[in-house]
Amino acid sequence: MIKIVLKNPIVDEQEYFNSLKLLILHRLNILKLSLQHLSGTAIDENNLTFDSTKVVTKKIIAEIDSNQIIGARFTKGFYSNTVQNYLSQTNNLAIINLIGLIDLVDFLLDENNIKELVTCNANNLENHRNELMSNNRLTDCDIPILGLAFDYEFKEINSEIKNFFREKNFVKYCPYCNLKEIEYVATESGKTADSFDLDHFFDKVKSPLLAYSMYNLIPADKTCNSSYNKGRIPFTDKFHLNPYISGVGHHLQFIPQLNKINEVLDLLLIVDNDQTFRKKLIGNNPDVNEECKHGNINVFKLKSKYRKKIEDAEKVLRKFENEEKGRRSIMGFLSKIIGVNNEENYLNWYKKNIDTSFYPSEFHLQRYSKLNRDIHDFYYSKSTKSRNKYIQKLIEDNIG
Repeated sequence: MIKIVLKNPIVDEQEYFNSLKLLILHRLNILKLSLQHLSGTAIDENNLTFDSTKVVTKKIIAEIDSNQIIGARFTKGFYSNTVQNYLSQTNNLAIINLIGLIDLVDFLLDENNIKELVTCNANNLENHRNELMSNNRLTDCDIPILGLAFDYEFKEINSEIKNFFREKNFVKYCPYCNLKEIEYVATESGKTADSFDLDHFFDKVKSPLLAYSMYNLIPADKTCNSSYNKGRIPFTDKFHLNPYISGVGHHLQFIPQLNKINEVLDLLLIVDNDQTFRKKLIGNNPDVNEECKHGNINVFKLKSKYRKKIEDAEKVLRKFENEEKGRRSIMGFLSKIIGVNNEENYLNWYKKNIDTSFYPSEFHLQRYSKLNRDIHDFYYSKSTKSRNKYIQKLIEDNIG
């Protein structure tokens, strides 16, 4: 819903990659050695990574031939015979592409290539993953094997990722809903007092290659990332919106539905006719459908969440109404003062009284930012009075 804005993306990307580089390369080397063993390469049980390698080899065999694991011994002194016996018997190794997997791992062991994956631009995540898979002739059968190197649950890697995002605190409020505060807070002793979830925009199980990618990790509140909302719903670029790419902008508007005396009866969520954004916000549905797994508005149940904010919308609408009435009485006075900046005065009033930013680039800093701005634009869309022209220009220059 709200775009995540990084002030220093190049610096952040380099810092993120540096914190993970050695850990990821280590996991890739272990997977490579295991795959080589299963390709018939000579085994050195005195290798420094043997303990980790034997675990990965066992997991690969369990994934494709679970019955072969029963009674098998992978401990030092038995590992070589176990692997050789497995290779000499009828097995299902052919269902995975050993050569393609080794080629991909070799490719990613190049520092430039793994950096490109880990810091891949949000716009290109899905394409980059697909290219890596297709260039190495890999299929869905190979995905669990890749997950043995790109496992988000590895404690050391998981800790580094969480520490990075906690230190940066890129957003203060959940970018999916703009309702819940998600800023990380630590106690004086350094323990967690309050925190947030890191949602994998592209599922970490189905897309393990993106499990560590910086722009695939969305700081989100626990409800948005839970089974109540996203859970394990597989996201795609076509039917979902990555907050690192864009916020909803003017493609979604909260429109107050008023009664005859201008009281707010309901909040309507209006999606414009831009087909690319419509699919990302409500899927192929003609309107919001919160049972649908396509569209961020549906998945995160924004219609239901914001319907609870009708009373807040009413208060904000009254503030704009009262501001205009008050301004009307002093416009003549202000017009006689040389150097009065109407726009600056109005923006200061907005920030102080509405308690959110007028500018879309700052929506992530306060809750209700998008809602308040839409109510503002709605109110002044109905006013064509000349004294409001500079406000109309502010709206046009800063589309919300």
